[in-house]
Amino acid sequence: MQRRYEAIRASFVDELDAKEVAHRFGCSVHTIHALRRDFLSGSLPPFFLPLNKGPKQPRPATLQCKGRIIEMRKQNYSIDEIEEVLLREGVAITSKTIHQVLQAEGFVKLFRRTHAERRAALQMAKETAEPANAKDFAAHAFVRTSYGGIFLFIPLILEMKLDSIF
Repeated sequence: MQRRYEAIRASFVDELDAKEVAHRFGCSVHTIHALRRDFLSGSLPPFFLPLNKGPKQPRPATLQCKGRIIEMRKQNYSIDEIEEVLLREGVAITSKTIHQVLQAEGFVKLFRRTHAERRAALQMAKETAEPANAKDFAAHAFVRTSYGGIFLFIPLILEMKLDSIF
């Protein structure tokens, strides 16, 4: 686009002939004649297009999880950890957006943490499973499943003490 503009400018403003313009811009004389013809007929696309402006306000998804992002940063979560937790919660948001939210709220960059500190932060967010009660399982007389055969191996699993490994 820039080369076309410069070639047409050299042709009309500097009043150079087609042969000189073609030599200067490394194209054929026929190309310069075609550019002149198209420019005069108005069939060339405009050289100066208006700029597309970005959104004026944050997206609704960003506004919805802004409080959650701030809450997690107060618990010392990094941007990547916040992104991972939100993704697990079903919110797809980029790390750049999280950074912008935190920066707008005045949060500074976290200091480098050790592996133990990172692990501790992730363990706080870990959800624990509800305790299972044998009475709840006894309430169901029949259950249909395609994985029922695994229950035949329970005595073998206990005999080999595989339950202590996992």
